[in-house]
Formats: sequence, structure tokens, C-alpha cells
Amino acid sequence: MIQRLAILLASVAESITVVAERDRKYEDLGLATIADTVPGLGPLGGLITALEHRRAQGAGWLLLCACDWAEISTTWVDELVKATDDKVDAVAFRDDRWQPLFALYHTRLLPEAARQLRCPSRRMSDLLDSVASRALPPPPDWHMTWQINTQLDRSRYIEWKKCARR
Repeated sequence: MIQRLAILLASVAESITVVAERDRKYEDLGLATIADTVPGLGPLGGLITALEHRRAQGAGWLLLCACDWAEISTTWVDELVKATDDKVDAVAFRDDRWQPLFALYHTRLLPEAARQLRCPSRRMSDLLDSVASRALPPPPDWHMTWQINTQLDRSRYIEWKKCARR
């Protein structure tokens, strides 16, 4: 799944870097991988690692994409990018709640992300609420998203794909 996402996103990204629990974990798949600088602290810890890595290359935006997405569209990236400007620190889709695991984040929100990491909840939605975030309505095909974290999720996804093809 991670390799498929990387190939898809390579068409709209300058570079792809994976944050994992150890350096070079996905090297065998041809993916640049950096070690999570704040291990075991979930998506917020991974975001901080990615933002620090991005900032070392210069200030700017990064797309955070969770590795468990089975269905994404590069047009979603275009929508997010169009909504960026100097007045916002993050751009994410939002329906009844934030969708923080496919979103754009600017390196300037690093200090607030580090502060949020010290909070007990460490929720990405709290970070988005605490910075200048722009909420976009989810794209029309957002309902087709699938995140696969278990064998049961995978089985349900495969069945859904079979039904969708009929």
C-alpha cells in the first residue's frame, strides 16, 4: 500500500519521504525513510518529524498522507494547494470533523505542534484548531476513501472493490 501511495503522489510532489519507527525501513521499496524523532506519539509525532525534515530543506509546505489510505486522488492535492497562502498554516478537508491525515502543513506551525505534543490528547484536530487553518469541504469522491489498519478492514475493502466494479 505504501509503495502504491508513493507512486501516485510522486506525480504531484517534489519528493516523497516516509516517517517510520526506524531509518531506512522502506529502503527496499525504493522509498526514502526517516526515523520518527518522537517515537510512539502517533500522527502528531510523525508530523513534527516530517516538518523538521522539511524545514531543514527550507521553510514551506508539506503534504501529510497517512500510509494506510487505500483510495486517494491526486486532484485532492490540487484542491489543497489552491487554498494555500501566507495567511494560513494548514489546509485540510473538513466535514463534521477535520480530516488531518491527508492535509497540507506549513513549517511555521512547528512550535505549536511541539506545544500540542505536550498535551495529553495529542489530537491532530486540536492542532488544526489552534493554528490558522483553512477548512475545505471534502471532494465529491471523498466517500470512496478507505483506511486499512486491520485484516478485517482489508477484507471489507476488497469486498467493496468487487461490488464497485459490478
